[in-house]
Amino acid sequence: MAAIDTRSNRVVTTKTPSTPADPAVGFLTAVEKILGILGILGAAAGDIASILHGQHATVGGDRAVGRPGRRRVP
Repeated sequence: MAAIDTRSNRVVTTKTPSTPADPAVGFLTAVEKILGILGILGAAAGDIASILHGQHATVGGDRAVGRPGRRRVP
């Protein structure tokens, strides 16, 4: 996940493990980690302009290449 603090133009990135059973868990963990890095953990929703993520690409990629513990996509 990446974030841009538009007040300072600071760019931060982080990575958290994928959670195929519940992708929301991995996504929210990454959001909390980014907000912590930026020092704004607990920010109001209105303070965040937008959120983008690629969780499904990671989980889907794991499945496509047949990583252990993942269901292989035909």
